[in-house]
Amino acid sequence: MQRGMALSTQVHAALADSIATGRIAPRERLVLDRIAEQLGVSPTPVREAINRLIQDGLIEDAGNGRFHVVGLTAAYVIDTFAVRGALEGLAAELAAPRISAAHLAALRQGLIDIDETVDRGEYEVFASLDNALHQIIRDAAGNLVLSRELRPLQIHIGLIYTYVNETYSRPQLAEYVQRSHAEHKRIVAVLAERDPGLARETVEQHVRDAGERYAGLIRHSPGYPELTPGAAPGSE
Repeated sequence: MQRGMALSTQVHAALADSIATGRIAPRERLVLDRIAEQLGVSPTPVREAINRLIQDGLIEDAGNGRFHVVGLTAAYVIDTFAVRGALEGLAAELAAPRISAAHLAALRQGLIDIDETVDRGEYEVFASLDNALHQIIRDAAGNLVLSRELRPLQIHIGLIYTYVNETYSRPQLAEYVQRSHAEHKRIVAVLAERDPGLARETVEQHVRDAGERYAGLIRHSPGYPELTPGAAPGSE
């Protein structure tokens, strides 16, 4: 914990990062006192952080002081990517008429980086390169409110990507990565044409399609049956 920053903010950031990177697994139970002990803080900032994470949709309250990370279901994945698609599509629409030569050069270099990664079969790092490519578009959009709204959603995306990368082998991921990357190339070409409407449509469809692909993997994921909204682990 650092001085000069609210403890609850630091605990929230630490827990969000642990969820996004898989150190805390989907549906894993969170014990308030244990977290407080691990972080060296009192239970109060942990409780405040957990309440924020409940509002973020990352933690569910099972009642009687029991909390758990949201479960990964196909519906959760599709819903998450639908919202992301709408926001990323808006970013592309805003970016298209104003995108700079530097941004386009960065996007094209991003495509080269992903090409090399795909050729090497390093699908586990695709998610970070994918996010970097989309971040260039967000930066080109130049809308701080939009960037702020997308930021917490990235934790949900990280949770999904991390689980899929840790659950499936490279051959299983290959088809999904290659299809997404082909769509990336189309996105960069459309942005270069500076057509706002087409840019929005292309990016939003790409994100929605990616969500459908990941949802398909989740549906066949061992040990993660569909949960009804708000259901506690073990209740299915």
